Amino acid sequence: MLIILSLLLFAGLVTGKGPDWMKSKFKKVNIDQFRSSIKNFFSRLEPYAKKAGRAIATPLLQLNYVAVDEKVPLMDRVVIFGCLLYVVLPVSLIPRKVFRLLGLLDEAAALAIVIRHVRPNITPDIHSKVKATLNAWFGEEAAC
Repeated sequence: MLIILSLLLFAGLVTGKGPDWMKSKFKKVNIDQFRSSIKNFFSRLEPYAKKAGRAIATPLLQLNYVAVDEKVPLMDRVVIFGCLLYVVLPVSLIPRKVFRLLGLLDEAAALAIVIRHVRPNITPDIHSKVKATLNAWFGEEAAC
């Protein structure tokens, strides 16, 4: 049920549904179940982010740190969870098997929409956590 509601809230954000519509769906979220699900989900995301590389891991880590920040509204955290579920689920609007690189476009757009939505919550502290994690995973980034 939590997965369906998270995806529904994410779809509402993408399609431009108003805050009242999203709040009416949000009331059905079990907060304790959500907290345990989001922690479990992000712990499983690390190996995939490492394989994807620094550029792909950066927005995933930003969303991770925003989603676990208790100061961020729970509805924003649920939308992040829905977006990341959409990115990792095998179902896609533009199938990768058929359209190769073009098939990644809908996932990239989903991440861009959610990052734009939660950008005010990406604090300097979150930026430093992301940089530290990326440096631990990939080594220090070379200065240009």
